[in-house]
Amino acid sequence: MKEIYVSPVFGIAVTLLFYVCGLAAHRRVAWLHPLVVTCAGLALFLRLFGVSLDQYEIGGDMVAWFLGPATVALAVPMYKHGRALRESLGALVPAVAAGALVGMVTAGGLAWLLGAPLPIVMGAVP
Repeated sequence: MKEIYVSPVFGIAVTLLFYVCGLAAHRRVAWLHPLVVTCAGLALFLRLFGVSLDQYEIGGDMVAWFLGPATVALAVPMYKHGRALRESLGALVPAVAAGALVGMVTAGGLAWLLGAPLPIVMGAVP
């Protein structure tokens, strides 16, 4: 059974499976983000079945590689709706700043609470 873990198809398939489950969970519970379900499900699955991160990454890295172009593709709708974004700038800037601050405090605070050494805590903040 361990041979299946070294196939790139394994990492891709298990990632997509958990993402589909995340989408279904999000439809039922609106505040439950599909990426949270995907990450948590993958972590639990890999841990329960003894799959190493190296084995998963053979295919999982391919998924991450495709996320780069998908993220860049978001620039097209942003360009098309540039006027609306500029008009909303007064609300967007404080919202993005607040989100960044909360993310930084949460990352650093959680690392500190879990007992990480100071360099790790400081590295988690940015």
